Amino acid sequence: MLRDNLKRLREEADLTQDELAQRLHVVRQTVSKWERGASVPDADMLARIAALYGVSASSLLDEQPIADAELEYVATQTALLNERLDHQEERRREIVRYLCIAAGVLAAIVFVFLMIRGTPVQSSDPFVQITYEIDGVRDSVGVQLDENDLSQAFGCFGTADIAEAANSQVIFDEYGHVSASQLQKAVETAVREAGGTVVSIERCNIPENAA
Repeated sequence: MLRDNLKRLREEADLTQDELAQRLHVVRQTVSKWERGASVPDADMLARIAALYGVSASSLLDEQPIADAELEYVATQTALLNERLDHQEERRREIVRYLCIAAGVLAAIVFVFLMIRGTPVQSSDPFVQITYEIDGVRDSVGVQLDENDLSQAFGCFGTADIAEAANSQVIFDEYGHVSASQLQKAVETAVREAGGTVVSIERCNIPENAA
């Protein structure tokens, strides 16, 4: 095969890939691709390589000697082979791209699911975590507090059905605030209406100097 012949002749000439690349005015990666079969030299380059090693272009291709008039055939064949290799490489890149997209979508789905389930509730802002149990399963929601006024809340987040039920039971003012205690009671009511019980209530990320 061409790639085997290229590697064999280079080694017989006691040349490294870097040294051969310098003589042919290409980069080492190009020589490496030829010898791995990832690409093939065009007709002009084949002629230069053949001249360098003192062999015929046809011997590089493992073919019978060819006349100069048939060099066009060699050029056509090498061009088609390069095109085929480029197509295979493009397909590989496309598959990798699709896999990356799929992984990103899956990660987003998992993230959204965890946010909806809300176990445990996580936030860097001050909030009240309310843990409850329904049908033997524990979960939690959070009441997001205003860090400038801990008596006010921005809403409930966490498990979708409980959080939505609690938010729908209160009225937010024009600034998006509602009484934190009122929203907390709304959560407790939503849990009871769902047939559950509140297990614990914990204030989280509360500043040390807060009242």
